[in-house]
Amino acid sequence: MLPDHFELGASGAYRWMVCPGSIAASRGMPDTSNVHSIEGTAAHQYAELCLTNNLDPVEHFLSCTEAVQIVKGTEVTVTEEMAEAVKVYVDFVKALPGGDKFVEHKFDLRQYFDGMPFGGTADFVAYDHDSKTLYVIDYKHGKGHAVEVENNSQLKYYALGAMLTLGYAVQDVVMVVVQPRCNHPDGQVRQSVLSAVELLDFMEELREAGKRALANNAPRVSGEHCRFCKAAALCPELAGAAQAMAKAEFGPVVEYDAAKLKVSLDMLPLLEHWIKSVREFAYNEASRGRCPPGYKLVEKRATRKWTDDFLVENWLKSHDIDLEVCHETKLKSPAQMEKVLKPFGVKLDDTLCTKESSGYTLVPESDKRPEVRTLTAAAEFKPVENQESENG
Repeated sequence: MLPDHFELGASGAYRWMVCPGSIAASRGMPDTSNVHSIEGTAAHQYAELCLTNNLDPVEHFLSCTEAVQIVKGTEVTVTEEMAEAVKVYVDFVKALPGGDKFVEHKFDLRQYFDGMPFGGTADFVAYDHDSKTLYVIDYKHGKGHAVEVENNSQLKYYALGAMLTLGYAVQDVVMVVVQPRCNHPDGQVRQSVLSAVELLDFMEELREAGKRALANNAPRVSGEHCRFCKAAALCPELAGAAQAMAKAEFGPVVEYDAAKLKVSLDMLPLLEHWIKSVREFAYNEASRGRCPPGYKLVEKRATRKWTDDFLVENWLKSHDIDLEVCHETKLKSPAQMEKVLKPFGVKLDDTLCTKESSGYTLVPESDKRPEVRTLTAAAEFKPVENQESENG
């Protein structure tokens, strides 16, 4: 039986092949999910369902009273947008040349790499016997970060896994990224071709990268690959990059160094992700009773909500207030309503509202709000919503 996770797995190869130290740094770090990663997993599951049962994703969606996927115990409703995106992927793989086809191809490469934990799961693999061509297709549901197909280490890894474990005589490998929801100059479906010889060269590159990643005191290297690293919040390289950027100075328009400004601009997305990772990690620690010195967990500032829209509308009518000025697509919020009522000389009745906090937040000890002493705050925690997950 294959393990659920390979430490030197394909999905993270783009990162640990560049930053060997990220493997050791990520050990023991909690896995966090967000709305985008859960949605991406649900889309992959829906695609697998449609391919395995020869279903049209959109037609199946329209015929179901409720199409739901279960991701880590969470019910995710399939939307029409998800079904249409998945259809682009499903239609493409169905149109591939006849031959052997594999949905969610799992592979274990430990025997080929001296026991090192190499392995993974490719979304779709196909082999055309006539042309001796191996097809490896990766579906990306995310729309915030365009995935390039050229020199894609994850796809090369999948292709190598398929070639070694399926035993086909491969001449050419066609690697494909299908990403329907993200704009790219090369379109929704992008392809790259390499030879079997090039793939075997990559095998040696992978082997050497694996040895570096498993070595003691493997170095850390910051860069674009840090985007989904579980250890980003505690990474000294990222912290150093942030400090270096903070020291950058730009004078008046006529004097600033344009090249230096470009370097700083290029680093912003990476550092913004690092900041979010630090906040998320610190919140998790605080919610588990390990609050960083000088900080405390408090309730978020409460916002007012209507207790009952029907009661509010009746109250407005009793004060001769035109309901049309109190609606947009729905009843205006209490704060908006106060502005509407001000010209009428009417003060909002507090009994129509209730104050609700949306959870907890981590603040400096100087904040006047009382500290929340609970170890159950993690249940209220909503992870930072990245644009997409590592697995797309």
